[in-house]
Amino acid sequence: MIIGLISDTHGLLREEVRDNLKDCDLILHVGDIGKLDIIDNLNKIAKTEAILGNVDKNIDDKNILNENIIEVMGKRVYLIHDISKMSIDLKKKTLI
Repeated sequence: MIIGLISDTHGLLREEVRDNLKDCDLILHVGDIGKLDIIDNLNKIAKTEAILGNVDKNIDDKNILNENIIEVMGKRVYLIHDISKMSIDLKKKTLI
């Protein structure tokens, strides 16, 4: 499985980024999306999981959280854009 990691698109998905992600099985966008259509376009490449960043105040989608825990191949992955906003106890591995 190939996992692509991206952040800080700020509403722009460059062609070279699309080319670099084209073989991914999963894409993780970890914030500062900019515009919701970025996620739509990434989903056309591969299944995309996303979280919001500090510039994403205009994105109103109940499925995109400020932070999230996802499961990938039996492992839990914690996604956050700004570490100072972390609301998880890593020892308990649950969102607070």
